Amino acid sequence: MKNLKNYILLALAVVCLGLTSCSKKSKTLEYIPGDADIVAGINAVALLENAGCENAGSTVKIAGPLAKLFNMGGSETALMRKFIESESVDLTGVFVIGSFTGDAYIMASLSDAGKFESFLKEQNLRVEHSGGFNYVRTGDYSPLIAWNDNIVVSPVSSYKDADKQIIGINDLLDRAEKGSLADAGW
Repeated sequence: MKNLKNYILLALAVVCLGLTSCSKKSKTLEYIPGDADIVAGINAVALLENAGCENAGSTVKIAGPLAKLFNMGGSETALMRKFIESESVDLTGVFVIGSFTGDAYIMASLSDAGKFESFLKEQNLRVEHSGGFNYVRTGDYSPLIAWNDNIVVSPVSSYKDADKQIIGINDLLDRAEKGSLADAGW
């Protein structure tokens, strides 16, 4: 049964890689290791547009029933809405990168790195630097957010402390330097 599950996940990864490789060339693909076990491309703009939001190019304006949900929430949902509408991240090409060891990351292209950093600083998050990346810690065991001029990446899980998350991100990027998804051919 366990082998069947692994074969299904492998087949899903191959399909996702194929679909992702056929989409428009994204700068983000240069940061995704070619040996990643699982890669899924998500067009968050299309998903949000289907939920009644207004398309604004590489981002959306929250509207319709989703706006009502965001307005009912507290400060965290207001912050999420502000982030989605900030136009600093290209939501048309969000990627989830995973491994069979359990590590998973969300990665997207930055539309405007300066605007993204300003948004984080407005939230009173302290920007730190490591290995060509800026990052903020959102809590002791919360996922950190790392970025450079081209991409933003964050671990999906938060069971590791921030220093171990940085090691995982650096490993992901080191593997991409050796051979990225952008270099892979079908």
